[in-house]
Amino acid sequence: MKKKSDKKSGAEMPELSFRGGVRGKYVHRLPEMNRTITLSADLAEVFPDSASANVALRKLASIIRSHELRGHEVRSVG
Repeated sequence: MKKKSDKKSGAEMPELSFRGGVRGKYVHRLPEMNRTITLSADLAEVFPDSASANVALRKLASIIRSHELRGHEVRSVG
């Protein structure tokens, strides 16, 4: 037996008014708020979610910064 859905149908939803809204008001913030990257398939297996990738990248960034402070040259790979 299926449960009754709590969702309202389109006819029962209250109307929304966007009157007075400003189109693109916060679009200038997008680059600083969020950056999306795509992982290669082999890395996606190691980092299944953004939290695990962020932890690893923060540790790597810390290592890079400490090497830079000690005067070591940090080479980019690419």
